[in-house]
Amino acid sequence: MTALAVHIEACVENPADGLLAEQAGATRIELNAALQLDGLTPSPAACRWLTSHCQVPVIAMLRPHARSFTLSRLDQQLALADCELLLDCGVHGIACGALDHHGELNLEFFRQVAGLCGSCELVCHRAFDHLSDQRRGLEQLIDCGVRRVLTSGGPRSAYEGTPRLRQLVDWARGRIEILPAGGITAQNARSLLQSTGCNQLHGTFRTLNPVAAPGGGLDPDHLRAVVAACAY
Repeated sequence: MTALAVHIEACVENPADGLLAEQAGATRIELNAALQLDGLTPSPAACRWLTSHCQVPVIAMLRPHARSFTLSRLDQQLALADCELLLDCGVHGIACGALDHHGELNLEFFRQVAGLCGSCELVCHRAFDHLSDQRRGLEQLIDCGVRRVLTSGGPRSAYEGTPRLRQLVDWARGRIEILPAGGITAQNARSLLQSTGCNQLHGTFRTLNPVAAPGGGLDPDHLRAVVAACAY
């Protein structure tokens, strides 16, 4: 496996960090607002600026609130309107996730977002980790036209979820991409790729020294270390 065969997606909450991530070796950016809430929908202005200044693909988070992964009818209507705005700003894809009141995927919402995305990438975020039957959920996402699933396999970190991530790759059979997320570091990145059969990783790559950088934003050195660990 070479560096060119591995995608490193950096999750950031502002355009400046998006540029830093690209310079540090990220091959794809996921732009959010409010990462302290695990990511919300970014502003169209932020998306437009980053897509016009960044050479790697930009995925925009579509998440109207952090209360739960269940969206009211109004939440869904507003999210779909936001989705159109973000796509008009030139983003390469949309990351979203919604569950119904029974804890299953809200397939109607996914299909509506897929219809708006057209040829742009549609990604299911870590709402997937809350499903009790992930194999069934994977098949449903494939049917909806989802390109990629962002997941730890269920546990808090991808390293803990390695066995399930390997299962997801086997179940996917190349029909949908599996993107490991959660606790990705230079120490576990290579092992995760080898053990799961995945060819991409996702992380915030925040500073490992919160005393030196109390804001906890993107640490380019951390990201560079992960990129270097994957270059073999």
